[in-house]
Amino acid sequence: MSFKNKFPQFSFFLFICLIYLIRIFAWASADLNHDEALTLGMYCHSLDGEYLSFFNIFRNYTLANNHFLSSACYWLWLKVLFFHSNSFLVRFPSLFFAFFTLWVIYAKWGKHIEKFYSFVMALVFASGFIYNSFSYQVRGYSMSMFLSACIVYYILEILKRRAEKGQFMLCFLLFLQPLIMPSAAIIAVASTMIIFIYFYYTEKNVFTALKWSLPGLLCAILSASYYLTLGEQLTIAA
Repeated sequence: MSFKNKFPQFSFFLFICLIYLIRIFAWASADLNHDEALTLGMYCHSLDGEYLSFFNIFRNYTLANNHFLSSACYWLWLKVLFFHSNSFLVRFPSLFFAFFTLWVIYAKWGKHIEKFYSFVMALVFASGFIYNSFSYQVRGYSMSMFLSACIVYYILEILKRRAEKGQFMLCFLLFLQPLIMPSAAIIAVASTMIIFIYFYYTEKNVFTALKWSLPGLLCAILSASYYLTLGEQLTIAA
């Protein structure tokens, strides 16, 4: 497709991003809230000067504030950014995932549904209160929503194209989700049910349904089981 043909789509996406930016700019530019400051101060950049190692992020779960993969991302980000920089820049990793979530909804979902509907969906997210309220925060919500949007795309790839690459990517994404926050494992359950029901009713074969649906669930269970290695910290966090 030529740039001339792509330009209208790119323009629509820029419009979606502009709506999102207008909606969240004041919030994203405000001071860090309590949970955000706690996340950065406990796992990424100690406020008392103590060095916090990268790998310690994955062994510290005394508070459920620690969204492992997101905290790791912010640990790396603060190594290239002065901690006293403005709040908008500090929150950039979450904003990065937020914008790419909108791109996945508009561009990738649009490969399987009418472009108009993917545009409307992305616009609803960009202007929606719930998405706006969480996506900019220094927490794992934005990363988790980005992975969830990708998961929907690869589910569509599996259902419509029987794409083995789609299944591999789905397994990988479902493996990552619980490593952001354990409750995200529920996404694997929902994904498995959707894929199983679809193939069971279209193929009339339970083994085919399990072949396409079960691997993703097993990957999520595998990564979620990591929390069992944290011992008493789980009880404290609860």
